[in-house]
Amino acid sequence: MRKVDSDRIQSFHMQALRRILGIRWYDKVSNAEVNERTKLPDVPSLIADIVIHYLVTFVAYWRTPASQALQLSIEAHTRTPFAADWKHPPGRPRRNWLQQVEEDIGLSVGAARIAGQDHSMWKTLRPSAGQAQLNE
Repeated sequence: MRKVDSDRIQSFHMQALRRILGIRWYDKVSNAEVNERTKLPDVPSLIADIVIHYLVTFVAYWRTPASQALQLSIEAHTRTPFAADWKHPPGRPRRNWLQQVEEDIGLSVGAARIAGQDHSMWKTLRPSAGQAQLNE
């Protein structure tokens, strides 16, 4: 997840928590104190946990024969021949979901597959694992 998106989500989360707790702007309550009162993890780390969970599930399913057959049929159905005057769109190429997740967690898909098979190692990859230890 991009830093800008993470900051916006966290800002919205803090606004919602302040509204639930009845904290007004003139009360001068810090975000750290709001977190202390609610004892909730921040939303970007929860989103990262979910993304890692789906990555592990996806990688486990990815190499099954049924998945490979599905991929072949999708590629055959969506493949279009290139026109003679074909040009790529301007700008940098877009990153796909796997590339974004690899960048976020700092692991390749192969390493994530190994981590997904070892449950204790997978738990250490989760961003909220460090927060759980801090809250205890």
